[in-house]
Amino acid sequence: MKDPSVGRRPELFSLPGRALRFARSALSKHCWYLIFSVTDRCNQRCLMCFNQTVESHPELTLDEIRKVAEGFSSLYQLTLSGGEPLLRPDLPEIVAAFNARRAIPRITLPSNGQLPERLEQLASRLCRENHDSMINVALSLDGVGVVHDRIRGVEGAFERHEESRERILSLAKLHPNLSLVIASVLSTFNAKDMDSLLDYVQQMSWPPRHGIMLARGETRESSAKDVDSGFALDVLRRFREMQRPYQSRLEQAWLDVYHRNRLETIARARMVDPCLAGRKLLVLDARGQLSPCEMLSSLMRSGQVAYRGSSSFGNVRETNYRLDTLLGSPEAASLTGFIRGGGCACTFECALLNNFALNWRNYPRVLARLVKSLLR
Repeated sequence: MKDPSVGRRPELFSLPGRALRFARSALSKHCWYLIFSVTDRCNQRCLMCFNQTVESHPELTLDEIRKVAEGFSSLYQLTLSGGEPLLRPDLPEIVAAFNARRAIPRITLPSNGQLPERLEQLASRLCRENHDSMINVALSLDGVGVVHDRIRGVEGAFERHEESRERILSLAKLHPNLSLVIASVLSTFNAKDMDSLLDYVQQMSWPPRHGIMLARGETRESSAKDVDSGFALDVLRRFREMQRPYQSRLEQAWLDVYHRNRLETIARARMVDPCLAGRKLLVLDARGQLSPCEMLSSLMRSGQVAYRGSSSFGNVRETNYRLDTLLGSPEAASLTGFIRGGGCACTFECALLNNFALNWRNYPRVLARLVKSLLR
């Protein structure tokens, strides 16, 4: 049997290699972070989910996606979300379309873990066919046992998540370009159980990376976001301290500064790092609508944002799949100018991390923290 690592260039995943690829995409004028919701279909009914699309417009076909992918030449991060992305049988071909011109350093596949065998087969194929990309599988986990089942609206969801996790961990031993992330959403439905969830992830035989998001947008159950901000900040502080022992000094320094900025953004309801949504970060939905982020439309509908234009750049189908036409319009300039001017603020973690990474003023702070830790 062929070694799955054959064809992979280890230097691309070394610290200098990653830094070079990072800088090349970061310094480009084009989008470097794309979140593509490949389908709105899902096999769960999560209480805190914000993706409640009921429109009947058809999903982008594979041929259409190939045309769209030609407009993304400088991607560093591609996230294929949903719905549940595994419900699209052509997911490997979608990845191939975006990876055809130049290998994307990071490809993330969020999944609810309800199709363990399908997930294992897909992850294995993605690793084999994309040697120069790091494949990150992000498995959702919102509680232990029946807590997770209740939030996800499906009996047995926790057991299937556990099977998916074990399959991916076993697969990661064969594929050095595969990693696992556990993704949790803090909502009113698991707030009192967060200590148990954090302890459970911490006690795993091989603690994976873990991320905590806050419920956002127009959730299925409107009460999902009714979590006291002070409590949320306390959870995130405890979470940060629990993660530190598993990180290098450089990772600790980077994440310490990032978490400080994130907590300040939440506490003050103001973006600490200038928001680059619509420029370096874009969101494409399953029907071809291109937007700067996942949050702006709901913020506008709730009256939290006083922008009178559209929250979207338009549909790629309307411009023959030309991104430059959509992004070069006066309407797009008005929308990105509003965001750039600090017209909105949110807790969208992908945007916060993107803004942090591209705010060069953060790097001296990271360096200072790193030096301080090394001198202790």
